[in-house]
Amino acid sequence: MKTTVARRTRLTDQRVASIMSRPAVAVRQYATLSDALTAFAVSGLRHLVVVDAEGRCLGLLSDRLVAGAWAANPTCFDEVRVTELLTVDQPLILSTGTIGQAAQEMHRLGTDAVVLVDAVAEPVGVLTAADLIALLAKPDHQD
Repeated sequence: MKTTVARRTRLTDQRVASIMSRPAVAVRQYATLSDALTAFAVSGLRHLVVVDAEGRCLGLLSDRLVAGAWAANPTCFDEVRVTELLTVDQPLILSTGTIGQAAQEMHRLGTDAVVLVDAVAEPVGVLTAADLIALLAKPDHQD
């Protein structure tokens, strides 16, 4: 039991940037849902970072949000901007944060990913629940 608690402490104290699986793929704030669908299809990802004209992160767009918009209005893709789907409270943490902080933010917001940003809010990457599961699935000797 003591080893498990010690390992969990070590894991939660690690920096998020050390386990993110990929860099951020971004769309601009003025992109439409059609643009986002293209970006999802080309990248094969389930999360896109929305950035402003200066490249600062505004939030995280998930394929689930886009599917919900489609369900509400199947003809909305060319008129709706990606920023219209973003809520006020976005899943963002500093790239210097810890895995524990990322997990807490994901839990608090009920999301499966967070955007890692630098000190000026430019996206560095995306940390997903799959990244956390992959970390937990590693044998002890691979920490």
